[in-house]
Amino acid sequence: MIEPTIQQHTSVPTSLNGGTNPLQPSINSPASLTGSDLVKHLEWIAYSFVDSINDRDLTWLGDDGPMSPYISQDFVGEQERIPGSSQTGFVGREEHAKFFPMILAWFPNYKIRIFDLSTCVDEGKGKAVMFFNGESTGIGDLAMPSTCTVEFQRYDDGHWKMCRFAGVRGMVDGCELVSPEVD
Repeated sequence: MIEPTIQQHTSVPTSLNGGTNPLQPSINSPASLTGSDLVKHLEWIAYSFVDSINDRDLTWLGDDGPMSPYISQDFVGEQERIPGSSQTGFVGREEHAKFFPMILAWFPNYKIRIFDLSTCVDEGKGKAVMFFNGESTGIGDLAMPSTCTVEFQRYDDGHWKMCRFAGVRGMVDGCELVSPEVD
């Protein structure tokens, strides 16, 4: 079976800088964006995050990687965990970052797809929330649905950064069937 291509929104680049050199500055100055341009920029961050995982280029997510400026230092994330591998609940940026290398090591065919994405921005308060439905594949024969939220905040330098992620159940149920034993 051939993995279907990820269906991204047509107006959003599918990787940082639209596939150009990641060391080059973004084509848009994020601090000056407003309205629909700001929404596109925030969605671009989410798609770039997913693309870095699907492309197996986790250097993009590291402290010095191209995604780092878009993730706040006080980021907290809630991730469904492989049973026995970690606590549940919200964890900080460093612990959250350990999740994807672990999953990719155990399940080399793991992929994430985003089906629909909706972003609400309150520019006056410097807050935004993104809602999306998607699925994870590559863990056994299951396609595990998920519904997630990503919160963004505008920081003092004017740049918008991810500050919180929460995923709704869908992953743990399938992982219990196929995960390797963890002490």
